[in-house]
Amino acid sequence: MCSCSVAEKIPEVITGIDKNASVEYDGMNYQCHITRLTDGVVSVGVNSPENLSGLMFRQADGKFSVSCDNLICKTDSVTLPETSFPFMIIKILSSASVKENLLYCSSENGSFKFTGNSDTGAYQLFTDKEGNITKICDDNTGLKVNFEKNK
Repeated sequence: MCSCSVAEKIPEVITGIDKNASVEYDGMNYQCHITRLTDGVVSVGVNSPENLSGLMFRQADGKFSVSCDNLICKTDSVTLPETSFPFMIIKILSSASVKENLLYCSSENGSFKFTGNSDTGAYQLFTDKEGNITKICDDNTGLKVNFEKNK
């Protein structure tokens, strides 16, 4: 006797994002709001811990800025190092927006795993069956980003 199953369709990754996320990095936990617009503008806003609440990291047209309340500063890798979690999230989302940068690996229970490389190194990206990003992991740095589910 032979049994067949229907293969799950690999979703196209939706890189336009506007979600809250919990971020684990370097022994710390952060609550953030992460946005990536279709024109490539990426922002990471920190909601907690409270002493960092209100900080906003942004990339537009290849330039970085950091803001808090009404103070906006252009930045570079000295003030926003490549090892900072906002920089890594921005670079990973920018990399994932280029279809050729992602390689499909596997699926399990409606979660699809992709791997990719960004300026900060190798990463894993997970989506739901619609292609919405649910999680980002970078095993080399320990970065873990868990996005809230779509409502």
